[in-house]
Amino acid sequence: MAFLGTDSIVSLVPESIYIPRLNEASVDTRVLVFSITMAVFTGLLFGMIPVLSMIRMEPFARLGGGAGTVVGGTLRKRFRTSLVISQMAIAIILSVGTGLMAKSFVLITQVPLGFNSDNLLVSEISLSPAIERQPSAWRNYWRQVSERLISTRGVESAAIVSPLPFSDEIFAGTISSPSSANKAVACIRYVSSAFSRTLGLKLTEGRDFADNDYLAKADGVIVNEMLGRSFWRNETALGKRISVNSVQTYTIVGVFKDFRDGNRQTPIAPEIYFPFGRDVTPFTSAMIRVRPPVNSFIPVIRDQIRAVDKNQPVPKVRAMTSFVSDDLGSTRFFSVFLGTLAGVALLLALIGIYGALSLSVGQRTREIAVRTALGAERMSIFKLVMKESSLVVLFAEVIGMAGTLTLGRSLSTLLFGVTGTDPSTLAAVGLVSAMTAVAASYVPTRTAMAVDPAIILRGE
Repeated sequence: MAFLGTDSIVSLVPESIYIPRLNEASVDTRVLVFSITMAVFTGLLFGMIPVLSMIRMEPFARLGGGAGTVVGGTLRKRFRTSLVISQMAIAIILSVGTGLMAKSFVLITQVPLGFNSDNLLVSEISLSPAIERQPSAWRNYWRQVSERLISTRGVESAAIVSPLPFSDEIFAGTISSPSSANKAVACIRYVSSAFSRTLGLKLTEGRDFADNDYLAKADGVIVNEMLGRSFWRNETALGKRISVNSVQTYTIVGVFKDFRDGNRQTPIAPEIYFPFGRDVTPFTSAMIRVRPPVNSFIPVIRDQIRAVDKNQPVPKVRAMTSFVSDDLGSTRFFSVFLGTLAGVALLLALIGIYGALSLSVGQRTREIAVRTALGAERMSIFKLVMKESSLVVLFAEVIGMAGTLTLGRSLSTLLFGVTGTDPSTLAAVGLVSAMTAVAASYVPTRTAMAVDPAIILRGE
């Protein structure tokens, strides 16, 4: 389980979570020795506690009360019950964390992207330094790539963009305007003419880029709604002049409807779009909208790009949905990780409850037999045993719910759309944990109800 579990955890860690030397994580000799040592030490430590209590026991004082009777000390019983309560409380805390992360994950997936990622392929292309140092060769390469992709059978549209949405790269600049006293840091993106059609974006105002916008002397740019609201809340952004880093002034010719091109947990940022090719930019990619099935086009697109210049590195082609899925990687990982820990803790807690109640029933067998012989009904025996289980669950629920307040504050940076004390999550975990604890109490309770007083009292 250790070997399999390690491989599973490593494979679940998304690229968005940086863990140094993660690829070297393995169960080696040191890990095995440490784990075995801790297991033996834990067994000895908790195993010695009842042994020490037996050493101090006065044997003749315990022989009264009939043969086969075991009288448990109050201190030992309380200690045993405290361990079970602690197990259950920890399970509740971890279960609440899992519930919060799961609910947060569901809420994130429901955030609209603002564009259509279905049937969309992207190709991240790393060009050689020789091409990037020559602007004319660089522009000619991307022009040929675009022409080849558009002419490919089954391709509905293709666009060139730098940098790619949902990638780790970003360009940014300080935007100002003569018609507004505001300033804002905006994301900068270079796009070809088919960008909006390929991504499925809508223009809320103005027009898309035309052929003359790609000329060197043209100054038309497109912005998103967020940038327009940042400068002219009650006015149109069309025709306004803006500058980037106070260097050159541009005219807004269109406004794209806001869409999410990065982390869905953060607010949409102001963005400005330039015609692709005005500047030589790194991190350039191709976006291709194809007819389904999407995966069948991956080798076709790779071959088409490769055919433009075989001296360039082999391009990477993948579905846009995988980029979108990677954005949820952190939340998904922590949900699974916490869920696994919560499941193990809950299993241990249920074993503890079962063991504690079984021992209690065994110690009270003579008492139960006497009660039954005196006319006690099965339901009264049931209530007698379940009362002890209910008290354990009640104390565990109180301690566990108190512990979730601390956990909620720790998870606050990982949650989206839900607080660390979400009432529905707390109620669901409380109900489920109580029901599972009662279920674990079923076998000992049934054993108590099945006691035959004649057999037990005959030994007296």
